[in-house]
Amino acid sequence: MEGEGAEASFRLSSLPRDREKLNDLRRKWMRAEELPRTHLNEDSSFLIELESLPGGQRMQLHLPDRSGELFKLFLADREWPLDFDRYVATLDGLLLFLHPLHITSPVMIDEAFAWEDEPNLGACAEADTNDPGSSESIADIVPFSADTIPTQTLLVDMLQLILQRAPPTETVRRIAVVVSAWDVLSASPISPDEWLKQQLPLLDQFFRSRQEELATRIYGISAFGGDPKSDQERLLKIADPAHRVVVRGVDASPHDVSAPLRWLIGG
Repeated sequence: MEGEGAEASFRLSSLPRDREKLNDLRRKWMRAEELPRTHLNEDSSFLIELESLPGGQRMQLHLPDRSGELFKLFLADREWPLDFDRYVATLDGLLLFLHPLHITSPVMIDEAFAWEDEPNLGACAEADTNDPGSSESIADIVPFSADTIPTQTLLVDMLQLILQRAPPTETVRRIAVVVSAWDVLSASPISPDEWLKQQLPLLDQFFRSRQEELATRIYGISAFGGDPKSDQERLLKIADPAHRVVVRGVDASPHDVSAPLRWLIGG
């Protein structure tokens, strides 16, 4: 949003009061260094004042900075804290981030019971489950963990809970889905929409089945344009850091990382 050559839809109208962490993240991004992950017990937020381009309309962007692991706990415990509930109770739209390398795939029924097609394996499994002393007995079944739930199942569950709590609206609610680290998929000609359809079909079907109440756009974005660990030298050769950014999506300029936000607020 600050680079002169950036194709941004917004610019900062004023600096946030508590900007130490933001400045640290900005410095690391400028130097093409890997950004730290938000820890599970870390709870912070940013309030940024923006001005739209063109037009000059001012707005406030409130960004809660929470660990993605925390949302798994929300679903496993079937509860979330009051401060998060206040966000949900006032939301107009959603910005959903997905990482293509952090997807837990489902185990299909035919894969789960493939051992039944092997007589010897089936006999061993039956013997083990009937033998209390066996190291492979039913008593050794791994306990439930939210980490084992397929990503698309978690996301659909969370979206349903959020939409049930969100205030009613007379217009179609918008959801912008951002597939981050898009550079890892750059060798493939696939579009963000097709990626979602192939990799997370349940989530794709959820969106398609609720088109009367939800409008969805899928974006592929790489904030670095490469891997900071292996591509740092190449990335630093790009004069304007804003031109490292890769953006794919409907009506999105190649380097406009603000495109999802612009569409989300009605642009």
